[in-house]
Parts: sequence; C-alpha cells; structure tokens
Amino acid sequence: MIDLALDNSVYVNNYVDEALQELDLLFNTECTELIGDTSFGVSLDQFLWTLTPMTDSLRDYIGSKLNELTYLNNFRYEFDVKYYEGDFKSIYHITIDLYVNDHEKIKKEYTFN
Repeated sequence: MIDLALDNSVYVNNYVDEALQELDLLFNTECTELIGDTSFGVSLDQFLWTLTPMTDSLRDYIGSKLNELTYLNNFRYEFDVKYYEGDFKSIYHITIDLYVNDHEKIKKEYTFN
C-alpha cells in the first residue's frame, strides 16, 4: 500500500487510484513547491499571461510532465489542451483520458485561468 496523500489521511492500494492521485498532485503543485524534487509540478503562469495562445507549447510541456509520472505510465492515456479567450486572461482546459482496460475510460479535467 502506498500513501500519495498530502495530509496522510487517504490511502490507496490499486494502480488506478495511485495514477489519479498522482495526476491531482502534479496539477495542484507548483514547480519548486515539493522539497527534494523541484521539477515536480506544473507552473502554468508562463502560459496564462501571454498575449497569444500557446497550446502547442503547453501540450509539449504537459506531455513531458506526464511522461515522468510513475503510476500513470502503467496505463494508456491521451490528453488534450484547449484554449479559451477570457475577459482578462486566457483559460486553458486540460483533459486526460485514462484507459483502464478495453471497456473503462476515466476522464480527468483541469482548468487554469
């Protein structure tokens, strides 16, 4: 059994739950926030405050971060990045489809603005 919870109150014991928690940790952690691994996490400010949408750059950046995840790479997954024009700044919507088996797909979505 492995504990991926930040507050030590949630335990998981299967690869699907571990992969989902790993995704949540990745997208809710800023780079340099995790002691001992300053490259873990995503810092999307560099994409959010640009004047032109950078979906290709963000897709490459997210892809490199997902490739580094241990539990996620036990599964086949696909992800997509969409850009939406906001009133004051851009909004990026990231969708990750995790394929558990031939009949089950889990969708995770993250929005940053």
